[in-house]
Amino acid sequence: MISNSFDGGSREVSFDQLAFLHIPKTAGTSLTHVLASHWDCVRIIPNHEIVDSLKENELDKINLVAGHFYAHQLKHASLRRFTPITVLRDPIARLFSEYRFAFTSAENGEPLTVEMKYALDVSFFEYAFSRLGAVGRHPQLFIRGTVPGQVTPGFSPLGALFTSACAALNGMYVGLTEDLGAFVEKLFLQVGGPAPQIPLLNTQEKLLEDGLTQRQRETLSEVLAADYALYSFARDQMLMWMDGTTRDSHKANHRTILDAGKIPMIKPTSSEETVPSLFNQAVEGQDWVGVCQLLSKINVEQMTPALLEGFAKAALELEQPQYIAQVVRYAIMINLSIEERLRIARLFVVAKLVQDAWEIFVAGYHFLDHQDTSNEHLFITVVHLLVHNANAANAPDRLRQLVWHYRLRMQNMI
Repeated sequence: MISNSFDGGSREVSFDQLAFLHIPKTAGTSLTHVLASHWDCVRIIPNHEIVDSLKENELDKINLVAGHFYAHQLKHASLRRFTPITVLRDPIARLFSEYRFAFTSAENGEPLTVEMKYALDVSFFEYAFSRLGAVGRHPQLFIRGTVPGQVTPGFSPLGALFTSACAALNGMYVGLTEDLGAFVEKLFLQVGGPAPQIPLLNTQEKLLEDGLTQRQRETLSEVLAADYALYSFARDQMLMWMDGTTRDSHKANHRTILDAGKIPMIKPTSSEETVPSLFNQAVEGQDWVGVCQLLSKINVEQMTPALLEGFAKAALELEQPQYIAQVVRYAIMINLSIEERLRIARLFVVAKLVQDAWEIFVAGYHFLDHQDTSNEHLFITVVHLLVHNANAANAPDRLRQLVWHYRLRMQNMI
């Protein structure tokens, strides 16, 4: 018997009944199979609405609840007796698994969502930074950190979700997909039984490359900074459980993660009110070094399209690789209209930085949407931009495919 404070107060709990909070693409199906070998009265929860409709005594004869719901729902009257467990996965690996799942589903003839159909047509880089892939970037934060009544992805500050998710994990027993065997052994040790072998499902992903360049990986890691901080917190929590360390140390660990900069942020040196005026002064004096020094230190949330375009011009004028790389990261991360993205990408085309122009442009546009006619007037500009890049010796194969697609569409417009 051990102490658990998820409900807001300490109480003695056992492992007679488990509630497994399953995040998609974290080896949860494999874990459910393993758990069912001991906790054999199983109730699968396919969606969170079902939990809200449960009656207080409906799960009395169940010893394993597993499925997709929110962490805050573990406080539901029907689940209070259950010991909660969950598993986290490296955020980029989890997102890549989600991307690859579309291909597996298509091969098996299963129904495809809009997001899955999009994934079939694009690279992992395009999917990871697209608006259709946005929901898949933060599910580990969102599902564990959302509060009652807040169930719309994309409208919750990641910092608040992180804090709430850490509080939820403090009352759960946590494993990692990358070390699932040790987690299972510990669980079965609690009930005095040998741990069965974990079935290896969807293992083909280990043999596949995600295709990210080093800069793309660094940028995606920055976007997923809060997710990686939660992953780090979960890893420390799992190790403390394995070692028998007191769970009270989690609060100090939470502060350590934040203070150690495991949620990396670019610290602003100027307030939002003074950045534009300082920027304008530097541009008027053609102080390109000043422009780059100013804009390289502001928070990404402060970066407007106008500031980013000025940053790009200054960085390219100076030909400084570190500033150029930072412009590309910002251009991938922030929300730009197609016109704004084109203007910045053109600057890199002129500078003969083919890969940079491609990454900036592709990060924000759903290329293969044949139903989108609102931007037909931009096709001439787009084709010229892409053809210029596609003719370069180091042009990505994916870019050549898209140029062919655009040429065909242009012919249909004539």
